[in-house]
Amino acid sequence: MLSSLAFYSCEEQISDLGQNYISPDDTLGTKILDSKTDSLTISANNFKHFINTFLSSNMLVGNSGNYQARSLLKFTNLPSNYDSATIVSAKVKLKYTNYFYKESSGTVSFDMFRLISPLNFSTITNDSISSSNIDNTIQGSFSGNPTDSAVISINLNNQLAKDWLEFAADTNHSVRNRGIIMVPNGGNAIKGFYTSRIDNENFRPVLEVIVTKNSDTDTLILRESESVFVSNAPNSEIQPDRIFLQSGVAFRSILQFGLSKLPTNVIINDALLTLTLDTVNSYITSTSDQRLVAAMVTDTSTKSDSLGFITLNKVGNVYSIRFIFIMQNWNSGLTPNLGLALRNVSETTNMDIFSFFGPTYADTSKIPRLRIRYTLRN
Repeated sequence: MLSSLAFYSCEEQISDLGQNYISPDDTLGTKILDSKTDSLTISANNFKHFINTFLSSNMLVGNSGNYQARSLLKFTNLPSNYDSATIVSAKVKLKYTNYFYKESSGTVSFDMFRLISPLNFSTITNDSISSSNIDNTIQGSFSGNPTDSAVISINLNNQLAKDWLEFAADTNHSVRNRGIIMVPNGGNAIKGFYTSRIDNENFRPVLEVIVTKNSDTDTLILRESESVFVSNAPNSEIQPDRIFLQSGVAFRSILQFGLSKLPTNVIINDALLTLTLDTVNSYITSTSDQRLVAAMVTDTSTKSDSLGFITLNKVGNVYSIRFIFIMQNWNSGLTPNLGLALRNVSETTNMDIFSFFGPTYADTSKIPRLRIRYTLRN
C-alpha cells in the first residue's frame, strides 16, 4: 500500500561501496556502454498485480470498455439503542471526487448488494472476492452522471438498515453488518467517490436513516465507515510493444537488462535509463499523483521487489532513472540481476495509465535506453 512505500531520492546514495564511487559528472578515464549502440539488451514483462486499496481516499465504481471497478462499503460504530425501531427511510450518500475513467460525461450505473461473508477490507483484492460472498438481492441502485463534486443519494432497502441497527444492539442478530458491495450493471464510465479517509468529514460517505422509536422520530447521520475498491481488466488492454503501468488494476512492469558486455567488478560511475511516454495510449489526469517509482526485483517467481523505491524524473515526455547503487550491486555479485520493477505511485487512488514505448517498438528512437559509465579497477 502507498503508506508503506519508502522513497529514495532521484539519484541513489552509495553507502558501503562509496569508497570506490566516482561522481557521474567526472568522466575522466571512464568507459561507456550504451544500449543504443552496444550489445546491452533490455526486455519488458508486463503483469497484473491485484492490490488492496483500503487506505485510499477514493472509491471507484463503474464500467468503461473492458474495465470494471467495484466498491465495498461498511458503515461502522452504529448506535446500539435503536433496536425494534421502525425505519421510515434509509439513504446512502456519496460525494463525487471529480475523478473519472475515461468519460467525464459518461454514466455510472450500479446496484448495491449485501455482503454475506466476513471479508477483511484491509487485505482483500479483486481476486479474493467471489459470488459466494455476495447476496443476490438488490438493496439499492444508482444510474446517472455525477459532475462538479455532486452528492448522489441512493435509496437503501429499509430492512437492511433495520438489520444493521438491530445488529448494533445485539451481535447475535441473524443478519450481520458486513457491509455492501456496489456492482456495475451498465454505464460507460468509472467514477470516484470520497471515502472516510478524507480529512473533511463533510465529504465522507453518509448513512442517513430516519427512525421512529417509542413515538419519537430521529434522523441519524452516520459518517463512520470503511471501504475498498477492486478493479480489473484483461491483459489484452496492454498495447503491443509497450511498457504498461496502470493504477487500480494494477498493471506493473519488470525491465531486465543483459549485462554480458559489462566487465565484472568495475566501478559504476553512472547508470541512466530513459523511457519515452506513449501519450496516445496513456491516460494521466492532471490532479493525480503522477510520480512513477522503480525498485530492485528480489524474486522473479512472485515478482516481489525491495522496500525502497527510486522516483523517476520527468522532462517533457521522457522519464529517467539513475540506479547506480543497484547496478554496482548487480555487477559486483552482491545481489542477483533480476531487473527493475516499475509502478505508479497512484496505484491505490485511480485508474491512470502510463504507457511507454517498449524495447521491441519499431521506432528505435523511442525505445528504452540504458547508458552505463564505468571505470576499470586497478
